Amino acid sequence: MSVVEYEHVRHLSEYRDLIFPSGDVEELRAVEFADRRSLRRSEEYPPTDYEQDVGRTFVESYQRLDREIATDRLAIRLLARAARFAPGEPIERNLLLATLGGPNELEEPSGEVLDAYRRLDALRRLKGLDLVEESEAESLRMHRLVASFTRREVEDAKAQADVMRVVANEAMNAARDNQLVKLTALLPHLRHLTGILGDREDETAYLARFALGSALLRLASYAEAVPLLESVVRFNTERLGATNWVTMRQRNDLGVAMNRAGDSEGALSVYEEVLADQERELGPHHIDVASTLNNIGALLRDIGRFDQVFPLYERALEIRTNALGLEHRDTAESLHNMGALMMDLERYDEAFSLHKRELAISERILGEGDPQTAQCLGNVATVLWHQGRYQEARPLLERAVRIFEAAFGEAHPATAGALDNLANVLSAQALYEEARPLYERSLHIRQQTLGQEHPDTAVSENNLANLLRSLDLVAEALPHQKRALFTFQNILGEDHPSTATSLHHLAVLLQMQGRYNEARPYVIRALDASARIFGRGHQFTQMVRENLSELDSLTLQTDKTKDQRSATSIAAEARELFGEWAAEEEAGYRGEVTWDEFKRDLDAERPPHGKLFGESP
Repeated sequence: MSVVEYEHVRHLSEYRDLIFPSGDVEELRAVEFADRRSLRRSEEYPPTDYEQDVGRTFVESYQRLDREIATDRLAIRLLARAARFAPGEPIERNLLLATLGGPNELEEPSGEVLDAYRRLDALRRLKGLDLVEESEAESLRMHRLVASFTRREVEDAKAQADVMRVVANEAMNAARDNQLVKLTALLPHLRHLTGILGDREDETAYLARFALGSALLRLASYAEAVPLLESVVRFNTERLGATNWVTMRQRNDLGVAMNRAGDSEGALSVYEEVLADQERELGPHHIDVASTLNNIGALLRDIGRFDQVFPLYERALEIRTNALGLEHRDTAESLHNMGALMMDLERYDEAFSLHKRELAISERILGEGDPQTAQCLGNVATVLWHQGRYQEARPLLERAVRIFEAAFGEAHPATAGALDNLANVLSAQALYEEARPLYERSLHIRQQTLGQEHPDTAVSENNLANLLRSLDLVAEALPHQKRALFTFQNILGEDHPSTATSLHHLAVLLQMQGRYNEARPYVIRALDASARIFGRGHQFTQMVRENLSELDSLTLQTDKTKDQRSATSIAAEARELFGEWAAEEEAGYRGEVTWDEFKRDLDAERPPHGKLFGESP
């Protein structure tokens, strides 16, 4: 058949809605509507009028598909596959068409162009019958009840497997390329398809769990990713061996998820085992070795062991530059890691140069509206913030927020991070009223998506507490700071920069309330942690030490005032009860002894008929 002939047939097919169906469809007509099993429910739960209406519409539309016509047969196959996606969720058009398989899997394959026409005709047929509808740009949607009826009525043994294969492969490719927007769109389908499999342990289940785990890892849902990736590693270790290159990459992914979920000790053990296997099996200059070096460096940086990080990052950058070149996203990642380390070490000029190079690579490779580019914008803005260049930082962060909102929506952890950074810049300029709603929104997003006991949530708690402190709203700030400290201690440990700073912030809040005795233990712990993490000569350590001295001075002044007042009061009471002998002692006590010393001494010289302080005999 020529293209012209095919176009003529296609034109006619678009006006065949009045053609009466035949074959199997006639059998559908012969069956009473109420007897169809897809529309029957138990006597206890009879179908609603709405369900009956949707069911009647489905039957009438389905009856119009004629199995004697090739395009309709293809439309029925497409219908069966659309029903296997997550009910009610948008389905990307080309993703659905891909579930029909390659050209050789179509009836009467006629080459790539004609096969593409047939697929589009089949889809157009379903849309014309209202079995699927246009959703968003390049996306379709199938009504939940239509999907349910289709799964029951249209028998297609390959439909589920075809959808699983296409969705899983698309997700793994998107995870590999860090296409976060695509992963976000695929996530509900991945969850749905994986949930159907239950506890199965086979190739299909492995593929589904690996795809879902990889997507969750890239989308920062670390706790949910860990059990899925553990299952994947277990399956592939038994099938391929622990040192197979695929298994080693999956073990690395598991380590990343464990670390981000808070298990840094377990993750470090996984990384070290993987690195030893990779260097032995792949060689010391393999790009997979660079990935593991980066992961170990990131973990050690998170727990404040900065002196061990630089050689790991430096070696990873060298491997990637030599193997991949400068214009590669993995090289950009190494530049990012080096820049972040320079930030930790307060070497801001070096950090700025590294992050600018990272941003330029991302914009050229991924585009200016890609979420990874937004992340790079945030990195550059963070350096500018630390350098006090707030006016330059603000537009970069506002652009990052817009990109993340467009890519993931307004309630995603990535959006929360960008909001937090923007609020930091506003707060640094004393624009507290503009910053506060951003901090509060970021905290709410992280609480809902990551949970209360997550390091990122603790960062938002800490930042909001700092802002409230700046507004002298100490009572409001305290619960936020206490929750932040609790999370940092439990997840990151005592010897972590975030824990040290949170200890100091809590002490400052207590000091502002005049609760000096409660504040002092926190300052001492902060000083001890800072000296171990940063060193005794570090700026933060010196600041905490100065604050401890100030706190001790305030405590001493308060105690003197308290003791003077208390001693005068007690001496007056003693004079009234015991006579002038106590009054004679008053001058010697006032302002020169503590409350406890005054009580002890006065009690020792008491008249024989009882104690002034404590119980009577």
